[in-house]
This record gives sequence, structure tokens and C-alpha cells, in this order.
Amino acid sequence: MKKILPHIEIGLDQYGAVAVSVEDYELFDFIDDYVTEECDLDWQEKTVKEAAKGEVHTMYFNPKHSLAEVEVALLKLDPEKVEKYMRLTTEQASTKVFNKVVNGTLDFPHFSRHASITPKREKNDACNEHGEEDPKVQH
Repeated sequence: MKKILPHIEIGLDQYGAVAVSVEDYELFDFIDDYVTEECDLDWQEKTVKEAAKGEVHTMYFNPKHSLAEVEVALLKLDPEKVEKYMRLTTEQASTKVFNKVVNGTLDFPHFSRHASITPKREKNDACNEHGEEDPKVQH
């Protein structure tokens, strides 16, 4: 496989079909739309493999398309646009993780040093028989 654009490689599979590998699903979806809708190139099969930086999606083109034909079509894409698209999807993924991990824990009332699930239980839990009372906690 030969890297022709950031996060995109092209080559031939063991049967001689053109294969294009893309490092991210969202970028793959963008490339899929581009090659099928704007370049009128059709592909037949897709594989997904785990890699160090996430998933690698590979599309295998119809044998009627040559390596040169697919490569020329992909090289019409602006590498900066591909990088920008990849940064955007990475930032969106980071935001989702941040919101799940950080914002999700903010709903849990650790601030009062009680292991209650809800604010209502928090109020009742501050005065239970397990010695969790804290004179600084005001309800």
C-alpha cells in the first residue's frame, strides 16, 4: 500500500483489485461519498481492522477500475481538506469522550463526600447511621 494522502493509502489486493484504506470511519464515509458520487467509481467490498490509532476501513473497487484511475480521482482531493476533516472528527470524538467521562461524573455528587446517586438521596444520606454526617454539609 502506498500513502497518497494523509490517512489514506492505495494499492492492489491479492486478487489485483484496487484497495483504498482510510484510517477513520468518518473520513472513510467522506471518501466513499466522493468516489461514488463525484467520480462514479464503484467498490464492491469493505473490511475493517483494528489499528493503533483506531479502525482502518478498506474499500475494494470493482476490477474494471485501474489503480491509476482510482489514484488520480483521490489525488484531486486537497490534502489540507483531508487533514482538516480528520482533525474535526478527532475533535468530535474527543469531545464525546470528555462529555461521557468528565461531564458524566459531574452528575455524581462527589462534591459533598457522599456516595449518593441522586441529589434527593444526597439530602437524606447526609444524616444516616453510617457516620456520614458532615457538619459542613448544608442542605
